[in-house]
Amino acid sequence: MRTLLLELRPAALTQARFPDLLKQLSEALIGRARLPIRLDVTGDYEMPPEVKVAFYRITQESLNNIVKYARATRWRSCFG
Repeated sequence: MRTLLLELRPAALTQARFPDLLKQLSEALIGRARLPIRLDVTGDYEMPPEVKVAFYRITQESLNNIVKYARATRWRSCFG
């Protein structure tokens, strides 16, 4: 639900912390695809809003492609 709200209100993307956005994307994928995900995020970086939105969209599309094309059974990501 949170991910859907972010899609409807892109301004919320710029106000949230980036690690929180990544966590929400991961949780949405776990719920949708039943794909176990391990997400490790260290640090918290300030970035311009347009960069944050771009990274969010890239991550979102990457996760969707992992599920759709790679037929992955698990996924691990480290940011930091």
